[in-house]
Amino acid sequence: MENLSQSVWFWAGLGTLLLIVEVVSTNFVVIFFSVAAFLVAFLKLLGLNQAAFEWVLFAAFGGLGVWGLRSFLVKKTGLNDSNPKPFSGTDTNQTLTLSCSIEPGETANIQYQGTVWSAKNSSDVKLNEGETVRIIRTEGIKLFVEK
Repeated sequence: MENLSQSVWFWAGLGTLLLIVEVVSTNFVVIFFSVAAFLVAFLKLLGLNQAAFEWVLFAAFGGLGVWGLRSFLVKKTGLNDSNPKPFSGTDTNQTLTLSCSIEPGETANIQYQGTVWSAKNSSDVKLNEGETVRIIRTEGIKLFVEK
């Protein structure tokens, strides 16, 4: 019974460790192996007691999760998307004072909320340093601004 308890804790610990790695990496791969480790721990509690088969189940559950569910989760969350969608966050319609001039259609680095942002002039007129402009949309850390 002692060996069973230790191996359940091993699988639960491995699942927890992999879950922490997933939270840090957010790549939607490790999470499936974390879930697989928890499933194997649960199966151990139900009586599974063959080490080689446990590793096969762990690899199979994790691999099937990555193969079958990863693309679905990436699409649903938008994470790891190589073509990010425009995001209308809380900055949309906010105003700011330009720290430099920006020609029409050009991009410049500006100060906004205490840090450097990329800002693109979406209007047909030059935006001058010191002018107040409005954020019309954001894409990542790029602000699209106009008068």
